[in-house]
Amino acid sequence: MALQFSWQIYKKHMIVAAIICEYNPFHNGHLRQLEMVRQRLGDDATIVGIMSGNYVQRGELASAPKYRRAEVAIRCGCDLVLELPHPWSCSSAEFFARAGVRIADALGVVDVLCFGSESLPESAFPGTAAGTLDYSPEEEAAVVRVREYLCRMRALKLPALPQRDGSSKLRAAETIYKEKYGEVAFFPTRPNDILAAEYIDALDSIGSKILPLPMPRIKGLSATASRAAWERGDFELLSQLVPSQSLELCRRQGAPVSSENLGIALPMHFLLSDPAQLARCCDADGGLAERLCKAAKRSAGPSELYANTAAKHLTAAKIRRAALFCLFGVTYDEVSAPPPYTLLLAANPRGTKLLRAIKKRSRIPVVTKPADYRLLPEEAARAFERSLRADEVYMLATGERENPIKMSPVILQGNI
Repeated sequence: MALQFSWQIYKKHMIVAAIICEYNPFHNGHLRQLEMVRQRLGDDATIVGIMSGNYVQRGELASAPKYRRAEVAIRCGCDLVLELPHPWSCSSAEFFARAGVRIADALGVVDVLCFGSESLPESAFPGTAAGTLDYSPEEEAAVVRVREYLCRMRALKLPALPQRDGSSKLRAAETIYKEKYGEVAFFPTRPNDILAAEYIDALDSIGSKILPLPMPRIKGLSATASRAAWERGDFELLSQLVPSQSLELCRRQGAPVSSENLGIALPMHFLLSDPAQLARCCDADGGLAERLCKAAKRSAGPSELYANTAAKHLTAAKIRRAALFCLFGVTYDEVSAPPPYTLLLAANPRGTKLLRAIKKRSRIPVVTKPADYRLLPEEAARAFERSLRADEVYMLATGERENPIKMSPVILQGNI
């Protein structure tokens, strides 16, 4: 099956590949993915990272500020890093993927969306399609499996991706699905397969010309393990998990940022708030806002708040996301709407060249410097201001002295 590219930016048909990412922190698995993209699509491919800002999908503060993480990504092989802003960056897989895909599609230059998949074996890569514009049989089969799954779920009148509602609904849907289609039928339960399904569903739902390109996920390399080593201060182990550029950032920063940096302020917010008002916030309905308010009375910090709110029907990530959405007053309407802008975080010369083309073709504004947000259309300016307030909280919680509105993108020159 040929990959039909939406445009050619250069005369020699240079391919633009997007990766929706967090780099929290950037580890050797991310480095290998960038290498695989160039191995699969050619050394001339331009790679755009659409990266979470200062808040990430698991409902946490990012381990390091967004501009620093973006710089590491550029030094490790990305060409251009744009922000997936708050609140979309810390929403459930559905809204996270949908927002990232919307940005990629609206840029008007992206040909391929690359993402990891646990169901695509490493032995299948790069396959027979290396250096060509065709799917390999394994890649095509992986995409077909996901689309077949999505169609079957709709035929059963089940939510196409029930994992957005919590683990109990996921298990129930999986039972119904496999009773109908058999135990060997593909059903995404692992994180990367879930996101792969979300990405393909989002691309198909908007009729995007961007081609989904699954790639094997490298086993044994994860952001969770990297953060754990960083939290313990085990830089010897961390040096085996992350590239030197990322290790340098970790050493310089000392310890990773987490929700614990919010301290007593987070439970205090719930102690002083009306549960009925908070229940209007995204992910906080169904009694979760009330549970958070009750838990706040016996919690001295975020970890205690989350532990005291826990219940069998609630995932830890859902509780953390609900807490942050309540803190910032984020509603379902906000995360359901497509991001009306993106922010430039970092670029190298190739990325800067692509950025010029993006500004001619993009259907959403690309803000170069935060202070320029006042030039945005009214709706986008309001969204930027909400994200800016969240960034101000992040900087205050981490003790950073820089004013988010005065920050500038990291532009690296020459060979890196």
